Amino acid sequence: MAGVDIQSLGIDLPPGYSLQTAAARPDMYETLFDPQHPMSSLWPQFITSTPVSERYWAQLTTIPLFASYQLIILHQGVGDKNESVVACGNSIPVYCPLNELPDGGWEAILQTGIENYHAGHKQPPNLLSALGVTVHPAHRQQRLADILIQTLRSLASQFHFEALVVPLRPTKKSEYPLVPFEEYVHWKLDDHARPADRVPYDPWLRKHLKYGGQIVRIAPHSMTITAHADQWKDWTGCDLTAAAESGLAISSEGYIEVPVPRALVPVQYNPITKVASYVEPNKMEQQKVSFDHASLESSAKAHRIEHEELVTYHNLDYSRLIPEVLGYSYLRDIADEGKKQSPGKQHARVIQAYSKIHTLLSPARESAPKDSNIRTQWDKHSHVVLHDERGAFIERLEPPPNSKADVVNTVFAQVNLQTPTGPPLEQFVNCRSSNIKENDLKASASGICRPVIISTGICLFSSRLLGFIPTKGPPNSDDTKTTIPPLPYGTAATFYEIETCTRMAMTIAGLAVTASTGGTTGGRPIVVRLDVPRLQYYCYPLELLQAGLVSWEYVQEWFKLIDRRHRQIATLLKDTITHEVLRRGGDVRVEVTAGSIAAIQLLRLSVLDRRVLPSVNDMLFVLQWIGPYQAAWREFLALIDESQRPRNLRTLSLLAYVFEVIYPGLHLATTKALDRKSEESRRPLLIQVDDIAEWRIFDHAEKLLKRFKVRQHGLDPLLVGVFPSPRIFTCEDQGRSTLFLHDPGLKISHTSSVSGDVEEDSCSVGPLDIIGQIYGGNIQDTLVRLLQKHGLSASDELE
Repeated sequence: MAGVDIQSLGIDLPPGYSLQTAAARPDMYETLFDPQHPMSSLWPQFITSTPVSERYWAQLTTIPLFASYQLIILHQGVGDKNESVVACGNSIPVYCPLNELPDGGWEAILQTGIENYHAGHKQPPNLLSALGVTVHPAHRQQRLADILIQTLRSLASQFHFEALVVPLRPTKKSEYPLVPFEEYVHWKLDDHARPADRVPYDPWLRKHLKYGGQIVRIAPHSMTITAHADQWKDWTGCDLTAAAESGLAISSEGYIEVPVPRALVPVQYNPITKVASYVEPNKMEQQKVSFDHASLESSAKAHRIEHEELVTYHNLDYSRLIPEVLGYSYLRDIADEGKKQSPGKQHARVIQAYSKIHTLLSPARESAPKDSNIRTQWDKHSHVVLHDERGAFIERLEPPPNSKADVVNTVFAQVNLQTPTGPPLEQFVNCRSSNIKENDLKASASGICRPVIISTGICLFSSRLLGFIPTKGPPNSDDTKTTIPPLPYGTAATFYEIETCTRMAMTIAGLAVTASTGGTTGGRPIVVRLDVPRLQYYCYPLELLQAGLVSWEYVQEWFKLIDRRHRQIATLLKDTITHEVLRRGGDVRVEVTAGSIAAIQLLRLSVLDRRVLPSVNDMLFVLQWIGPYQAAWREFLALIDESQRPRNLRTLSLLAYVFEVIYPGLHLATTKALDRKSEESRRPLLIQVDDIAEWRIFDHAEKLLKRFKVRQHGLDPLLVGVFPSPRIFTCEDQGRSTLFLHDPGLKISHTSSVSGDVEEDSCSVGPLDIIGQIYGGNIQDTLVRLLQKHGLSASDELE
């Protein structure tokens, strides 16, 4: 985090002022250490002389990571040649559960943050703690303290900390040293106002509460200073010996309480030893680093919506059919036919598959407790609970009318994963793991490390918003039956995009944390590859162009809008996954796939600059002979039968999905990165995490990997599939309930009534309200912030 980009935070400053960090301007920050600097005397001298501050404070700037969190505001007046530091804000990343903030307050946080860094961040920081805000008296009318508080909040938000924590030192408490601290912090400025309108008497408390701060607790010994009476006289000008001789009462412990200038409470002076101790309390306050729900609600209502739909969401624990959703029911509610493909046997296979995957990621080191209904696989760091059939449900897809096809049943088993930090992860998954052999499980049990690569993906927009399905075939030649989609200028993320980011991120977090804590990866972070389509979204407009239905200008604008959406959704998904993994104690490296970049660049050059359409053979040529992926594409295309070779851009773009899933294996083979002497025990583990609707990609990839093993003389990547179920359903007459096909928009009529009657118990809600209801408030708050960060919030569309 040494590269904190303050300028990207969008903080507005008055003219003549600039915001910097100690990392960017160490020369200016060092001027604060000059005793003649006007700000050097703003803190009481005894506070800056504690053993903890003397040992650790300087490391806030000598350690590059922390230097980026030390803020300074510079001022250069009109006609002045030199800048000067006029405000300073100090902070430190620290690990501490929010409900366990230390009694030691300021000193404990400073010491813990520094020592955790030197220990190699055994516990990744989850909080950003302020350590002080100081403003030159001549510049206090410029609201620089407010700017520093806002910047610290933005930094905490930018780096996905749970909260900004502030050990508050009330500025006016030193005027009332004999008033108990607990009593003072509850003083109100106007006791004649209504109770709900009263604000704290202390101005520093008022300022933090103004920005959404919540008082958490009192830290009774936030700073401790012990020194001889002569030292205290140098610091404060107070003669403690004279005070002791003035007749002040001596406590039962043998000390005298003496108020001294600028101290919040009296010092405890021992007249025999002539030593005085000062123990300063602070008020511990936290500020959430996300936006409140009211802003979401108002922007959702302001967004123009042409339709309202009924959406049912629930926590999957009702003892009845999933309300209003055709084709979904609880496994416990249907009869088991006892056949090979019966739901009960399907559920058993899903449980077995997930157990195998979990064993590969985190081999069991202790014997598992036995239970008739719940099986638990434990390891040293985390555990997973696999529930019986009562915690599962089934999706039953009826065949089209007049079709002789069978009903397609898909069982989703309930899984609860306890992670080292953060709340448990409740998931409902369908898994496929036929590629895992007994020797693979034995290798994992012996502690063999293997590369672990997770692949996931997300579509752009939704088919309802676009007006077509990107994976479908070319348009009908009769233009009366061909959809000409409007250019997708809208910026707000669709319900589908928001829900998919959430669902995939939480599923990946469970897998990544399990592997990180289980030692499977040998201390390396899990690699997550995001396949966000772009080439696939170029096809339909180009087919319309070839049919003479749209202009070159239309296609060129379409390309630009798709490129923008690709960047936005890729970074949104990347940030969401990173946040979910890190807050649960895991480690991850997220990268966006670019295996088709050579074809994309050729296509964009041809369409945007030359207004010509390259042939599919031209694109296959550049994929195989240009760019960093050329060797992998040559190997990939060698695995495909002649009948499967791409005949047009659409078939090539669909095949690119499969390429990205197995690319890590192709890369290992083409770069000879795998040590042949240990290849059997180090089979790379490829995990596809995707919507169940993408099962064909998995099946195709699995078949190609079998051919790949033969060609590579035994190199055999393990491919497994984890398909998290939907948790939010739309009410359709037939087919799979999917938000991509049936996205209800941003204004939704919601009912939670047993009967499903809208009039009985309904209200208008937005997608993020539903996300919070199903997946939790933390991810909801994170998404509010990330959607605004990447220009995808509903309010951005209104601007």
